[in-house]
Amino acid sequence: MLDFFWTSREKKFATGFFAAYLIFFLIIILASDTKNIFSDTIYVFSAFIAFLSGIYTLYFYGINNPRGRVLLYISSGLLLWFIAESIWVFLDFFSFEKPYPSIADAFFILAYPLFFIGLIKEARIGKINWKSNRLIPLISTASVLGLIVFYFGIYAAYDPAADALSNLFSIFYGIGDLFLILVGVIILSLAMDYKKGKLFVPWLSIMLGFLSILVADIFFSIYEESYIEGVGSIIKIDLLWTLGYLLIGYGLTLIGLSLKEMRNKLIENIKKRKRPTK
Repeated sequence: MLDFFWTSREKKFATGFFAAYLIFFLIIILASDTKNIFSDTIYVFSAFIAFLSGIYTLYFYGINNPRGRVLLYISSGLLLWFIAESIWVFLDFFSFEKPYPSIADAFFILAYPLFFIGLIKEARIGKINWKSNRLIPLISTASVLGLIVFYFGIYAAYDPAADALSNLFSIFYGIGDLFLILVGVIILSLAMDYKKGKLFVPWLSIMLGFLSILVADIFFSIYEESYIEGVGSIIKIDLLWTLGYLLIGYGLTLIGLSLKEMRNKLIENIKKRKRPTK
């Protein structure tokens, strides 16, 4: 499987770039005891990188291709998350208003249906093989993760002392994460089916990216006030969100590069067949 990352110069560059970006952000955030505009800018830009990765891969597939439409939905969701992250930072550092709840949450929440539709369409393309020896572990995993998300993201997220809007957004986030978990199980099954193909690693990366964002959301729902204050070790959960964006962006980039490789090989084979034999 490790050979997959080094089959082309582009994949080597992509692997190195995303790894270097994550290490750079890790160094910055570990050196900070409070939230600052520099680390938040690096964090927000990771969402933009994920969006650009989706657009890059969409360029190879085109909108008329079924997988191209999947990428369009996912890229649109990532764009909304980038806008939301940008608004959050602006409110936090420049307008000095409370970033949560705010208009940023509307963009965060609007992205969930787009991700859900896109991943469902991918599941239909993949034609999942629900093998009996795989079904029970997948259902068990989905049930455990679903219960965790339901408790921390929905039940525990409700705060009687908070205003109605804060509770409404908190519950919406929990429901959105719960849906992503269910679809994530489907994508996990797809990743297993793609194990012998070129899409196994990319979709596994995307799935792990959503999982990382989910874990960060759970931590945020537990330590919301401390995070908004921007002091203490809880600000380190930005690393999980950044990791999630980078994993999603990396997976999307690999999908595009894999298609590019296949097209180049096809063109080479056609040229070889057209060469006159002596």
